Amino acid sequence: MKCKALFILLFLPICSSAQNLVPNGSFEEYEECPNTLDQVFICSPWYSVLNSCDYYNSCSELVGVPDNGTSYQYAFDGEGYCGFLTYMLNTPNAREVMGIILTEPLQVKSTYYFSFWLNRADKTDNIKATNNIGLRFSNDEFLSEEELISNFSHWKVDSIVYNQETWSYVSGSFLADDTYSYLFFGNFYDDAHTETDGPGTVWDRNGYYNIDDIRLSLDSIYAWPVVHVVENSFAYVLSYHFDMESSALSLQSKSDVELRAYSLNGALILSQNLSKGAHTIDWSVYNKGLYVISAVDENGNQEQFKILKL
Repeated sequence: MKCKALFILLFLPICSSAQNLVPNGSFEEYEECPNTLDQVFICSPWYSVLNSCDYYNSCSELVGVPDNGTSYQYAFDGEGYCGFLTYMLNTPNAREVMGIILTEPLQVKSTYYFSFWLNRADKTDNIKATNNIGLRFSNDEFLSEEELISNFSHWKVDSIVYNQETWSYVSGSFLADDTYSYLFFGNFYDDAHTETDGPGTVWDRNGYYNIDDIRLSLDSIYAWPVVHVVENSFAYVLSYHFDMESSALSLQSKSDVELRAYSLNGALILSQNLSKGAHTIDWSVYNKGLYVISAVDENGNQEQFKILKL
């Protein structure tokens, strides 16, 4: 079978890792393979600011990737990601907060751009959906629980994050008001100020989220890696264009093809036979996240590419 190379439709600028003020932002560097929960510290220089955050990596059997005690999810980037609690039904204001020292302090009155990827847990009792997941800067390595859960953050996701099937892209900007050296991630709002969704039964009582590929930079091009031009006009099997604003996938097939689409965790979400010619698929019916598209023609030639729905 002739097989085209994988076309990645996220054209990222060629930048050095020094532009990222968050060291080990994709959690790929670790001191040893994790063998249980509560080991975010293995992924140095990350650490738990409040309670015990978790580290998952494909090297592990017990807390592996994609299959572990809280989720079945491949990493967005590489082989590892981290996770933390944002809400507990039976423990008021219980939170897990993870932190890191930045590669350099922030510059006052400078605008910083950031992005990261979130995924809601889909196993055990940690599948309640919440809002308020965000970031907070600090001059101190640790803050008390009272200081942390004080209904303040420098930026947060106001809406409830539901996505379990794929990773959700989160981005924003922040005007530095101090020379902060530390960055914290979590839910810094108490239960009275946190929205949740779920009946609160034993199988969905807690809120838990995975996080991957964290970027913070003065360079918006690096920190916001999503580029809105995604097309290929020279493919062997078909050409394609994905419009992120309308979520329309336009295809021009050079022969009859079988088209399949998979979520990032490998679930088949679309299977369709297309005749030779032009076709448009409405992607607005699918959740936000990355998808792998595969097209195979009658001679066994294959085209693969990725699209990102925001």
